[in-house]
Amino acid sequence: FHEYCGGVVALRGDTSAEFTRQRAVLAALPSVWLSRPLGILDGMAAAALVSMAGIGAGLYGWGRAMSSRLGGVAAVLAGATLAPLVIFSRSLSFYPEVTAAFTLGMACALAAARWRRGQDLLLCGLGAGLCFLIDLRGLLWGLTALGIGGLAVLAAPWRRWPLRLLALLLPV
Repeated sequence: FHEYCGGVVALRGDTSAEFTRQRAVLAALPSVWLSRPLGILDGMAAAALVSMAGIGAGLYGWGRAMSSRLGGVAAVLAGATLAPLVIFSRSLSFYPEVTAAFTLGMACALAAARWRRGQDLLLCGLGAGLCFLIDLRGLLWGLTALGIGGLAVLAAPWRRWPLRLLALLLPV
């Protein structure tokens, strides 16, 4: 807990605290931005709530891409029954932000696999890049998203591959 609070304080500009290299700065930014008007603890709690909204949006996108609108709603409702996700809303760490980035990144990858439009491939690349930047564990999630996006590129006619591959890899 002290490490997370110290990281937020360090990123706010306090030279007496130090941001540890074990954490990603990108994961701490929502807490830093929300701590300015609210204070350190309230800012971290508000960042967790915002991240839970991101997780919900990612779960909806995941279910929507895999099934239908009702599937998206069912995914959100099923996610709300899992104790770790419910506890995230009260977590004063950077894990809700990291989980939101992974969930949104994979939702974009699944949307690219389902609809295979250029803008979906672009979003897939953005989601994979976000996974790479947010945490070291994002390497697994980002590479998986790029693999799914690569399969979506290969599903198009071969003449469209270069432009679609550019749309996928440019944001990364």
